[in-house]
Amino acid sequence: MDDDKLAFGDSDEFVIEYNEDGSDELLFTCANANDQVIFGYTTTNLDMLWQSTTSGDTVTFDSSGLDVDVADIDIDLDDAANLRFGSSDDV
Repeated sequence: MDDDKLAFGDSDEFVIEYNEDGSDELLFTCANANDQVIFGYTTTNLDMLWQSTTSGDTVTFDSSGLDVDVADIDIDLDDAANLRFGSSDDV
């Protein structure tokens, strides 16, 4: 059925929902502020590919190459945003 939710936990602490109310978004919701949504498995070389509706617009997380490839997608940062490099923000 449209807009049904898949909920986990005694109090629906984690919910997956496909929103068809004009936005057509797949929503992952955590009930608690410190909860996380984790994709992949730490002991397996698992790559992830995020695709846009435009052919060739992708973000690839390559676990074997320890690489993130952003292809034909702009990354916008707000005025107060920070982009840090290096393990101690030293670059």
